[in-house]
Amino acid sequence: MDARDRLESLTTTVPGVIFQWFERKNGQRGFYYVSPKIKDYLGITAEELVEDWSRIQIHPDDMAVWQQSIDQALASASDWNFEGRFIVANDSVKWWRGISTPVRVTDTETVFNGIIVDVTAEKEAEAALRAATWRMELAVRGTNDGIWDWDFEQDTMWFSPRWKAILGYEDHELPNEHETWRNSILPEDQEDAWRLARAYNSGEIDEYLATHRYRHKDGTLRHLLSRATHIQDENGKVTRMVGAVTDISELIAAREQAVQANKAKSLFLANMSHEIRTPMNGVIGLTQLLESTDLSCEQREYVNAISASGQSLLVILNDILDLSKIEAGKLVLDPSPCSIEGLLTELGQLFRPMHYRKGSILRSICRFRRFQPYWWTLPDCSRSSRTWSETPSNSPTTERSRSQQPTQTTGCDSKSETPASESPTTDSRRFSTASRKPTLRRADNMEAPAWA
Repeated sequence: MDARDRLESLTTTVPGVIFQWFERKNGQRGFYYVSPKIKDYLGITAEELVEDWSRIQIHPDDMAVWQQSIDQALASASDWNFEGRFIVANDSVKWWRGISTPVRVTDTETVFNGIIVDVTAEKEAEAALRAATWRMELAVRGTNDGIWDWDFEQDTMWFSPRWKAILGYEDHELPNEHETWRNSILPEDQEDAWRLARAYNSGEIDEYLATHRYRHKDGTLRHLLSRATHIQDENGKVTRMVGAVTDISELIAAREQAVQANKAKSLFLANMSHEIRTPMNGVIGLTQLLESTDLSCEQREYVNAISASGQSLLVILNDILDLSKIEAGKLVLDPSPCSIEGLLTELGQLFRPMHYRKGSILRSICRFRRFQPYWWTLPDCSRSSRTWSETPSNSPTTERSRSQQPTQTTGCDSKSETPASESPTTDSRRFSTASRKPTLRRADNMEAPAWA
């Protein structure tokens, strides 16, 4: 193989176009030699370019910079290096990079021996990377999060400007190194962060999610919520860990304020309940004393109603004291057998005066008492009693004429209280309750009916 064959073999295998370019002081320029590979690159043969170099169309925006680079290489006798764009067929654009060493052959001529490389794919990849980086930066700005990147293989750390800004620093004030993180996080939280990172990278936990405290530049503490993911190589080894932090200090402060407000509310309700309980016990005690005196049937029913209402109010006060249990989800109901007859009798005594004044009769309660008392197991007797008490108080009423209004008496004659439309027998079953005080009784020694 002679020298020419060796040259052709070399030029066809080199990943680029080899050229020899000349520049003369009189302004003449052109190619002495161009390798045949130029046709694959620009669609122009080497012979055509040697004959007329202007067949190459340099992008108009790059022409001035290209000329400046040649002038600078000639003036300094230094290597020539340039990146630009060629316009090829169909007005498409190809990026190229030229590298050469100028050699002064005469006082009037300088020759550039070099190579031209197609860098279109590289430039497109760089453009795609810039676009992706810009999109990620916009997304990070939108979320207001700080980004950190820990490269295990290089043992380096990087913190985004937003990460540093969350702690009150400019980008140049904190170096991108491990000490920045160690000096920012509280010592008591640092060990927990290391433990979580080891557990996540070893596969013990599925995600890295934690809240830790960091020192702000002004000396205050910031609560930062950290989320992270890791990158593994083909062998499953963790090589990188990337994460984001969100400042949730205001959320933590708001939660603490809510907790304090809730404690103050519970304390107020407890104190109020105790303050009301004292006079309420006095009212109940006086009604018990009043029951031991000589009362008419009607008066005794009123006293019984007052006593029942007082007992109900005490139960409500107990519920107020149990508010903390409700908020903690620890309130336990007391299912127990309850006398439905006792519950309805109590309601009848409580609402009888009110419904007589409105002109209505508690038929459902009174008719139920015609039957034997039934015992049902209710979720909670005291709470069921208060729930049922809403029914008579909200029931519709019917107006009656004054001639039908019950006459007020001081004796125990139930007939005098009987409305015109009701018989004495029915009325005695409905309202003759002075002989005993209705209470909620447990069915410890009684059998429930077959249908219950």
